[in-house]
Amino acid sequence: MPKILLLIACLFYLAHPILAQEKEIETFKKDLNLYIDLLLKKIDSVPLNKANQEKFMWKADQSFKKFVLSPNSQHYEKLVQDRNLPNRKFSNPDKRIELYVVDFTANNKKYVAYSYVSYAKQNYLIKDVAANSIVYEANAITPYVENIFGIDSTHVLLIERTGDHHTSKQAAVFLTSGKTWKMIPAFRGQAFGQVPGQYSKKAFVKQRNYFQLDCEMEVLMSAPEDANKIFYNEKTKTISYKKYSGKRNFKSIEAKWENNMFVIDDHDVAEDFEGLDSPVAPAG
Repeated sequence: MPKILLLIACLFYLAHPILAQEKEIETFKKDLNLYIDLLLKKIDSVPLNKANQEKFMWKADQSFKKFVLSPNSQHYEKLVQDRNLPNRKFSNPDKRIELYVVDFTANNKKYVAYSYVSYAKQNYLIKDVAANSIVYEANAITPYVENIFGIDSTHVLLIERTGDHHTSKQAAVFLTSGKTWKMIPAFRGQAFGQVPGQYSKKAFVKQRNYFQLDCEMEVLMSAPEDANKIFYNEKTKTISYKKYSGKRNFKSIEAKWENNMFVIDDHDVAEDFEGLDSPVAPAG
């Protein structure tokens, strides 16, 4: 009898995907809140140690994956359309958790980036919609995917928002020929973080995983709105950014995809950003 009831329940949830999605969200919310309470030392019966932290964090991540993989979870009915970003929706399961779902198309395939933000942890997963499979799990310090571009039939360019206020950007290249994406060291040039204790001092790196475009909130408040934007032209296979020396005066820094590599230096928007308060004639 129990097996029959279990089968009936499974068939019921398959027939009613909205109920399945709600069930997975509730489970994820419960598991992530338990992890938050653990870190806040609000669970008297469970000691705060590394083993328990890993256990509770793993459980929350598994619950999130189940929601991501539930049928049509990108259309979860409690997601609200973001007015500023047409491809992004969001939800607040409770006051502790924010959920984001962003749609992308790259190499004629549809992908969805699922992100969550909380006091305890933030993360994002990328799902191949047609296959309903997770192709990448970031487990990163940022939950925000800004864009995904197709480079060629087996590579994509992914751009994240990073930094304390998510005003900096970084780009990474992934090989997509397998079941899951594999990040490759696709950038060459001067890179931040190569000198111990001096992050901003750059040094040449033959191959690195990320291209960094750093921009502090204070700079962005005065800079043009695209000063911290990483551009990609799919026709020319060129990555670029605008190197401003004033509010309207900039030089486009570009790198073309050749031999599975972009040759481009990391850049801090503040490096050459002078004369913000005085009018500057456009370049050229």
